[in-house]
Amino acid sequence: SNNYSLAYSKKLAKQGLRLGATIRLSVFNDAQLNTVSRIGISLRLQKSLSKKLMVKLRPSFDINSTNGETDGSIVNLKLRGSYKISKKSTASLSANYRNRRTAILTPFSQLRFSASFNSRF
Repeated sequence: SNNYSLAYSKKLAKQGLRLGATIRLSVFNDAQLNTVSRIGISLRLQKSLSKKLMVKLRPSFDINSTNGETDGSIVNLKLRGSYKISKKSTASLSANYRNRRTAILTPFSQLRFSASFNSRF
């Protein structure tokens, strides 16, 4: 598989904000040996609401091509909230939505929620 990307990011410290964008191109063979290419863009927005609370939003959009034939799109939306409990511990809640519209590959729509607790020793 071949993967190419071009990314840009900007940190606005006074506003507690980080912004970013990436343009991607991937070409690979799937399990049925189809040549799949995907070109897309993703955005990143991270905002510190306080010293302990942070929110991240990551939308992305990709256009698919299978064996040279345009084959729909993929939309991803990721939202995450994190709270710093202590210097070494963080709790997070995440919501991820994915929608793949396609005629050749298997189409699907998915919504996932997760909660996590991380601690460093």
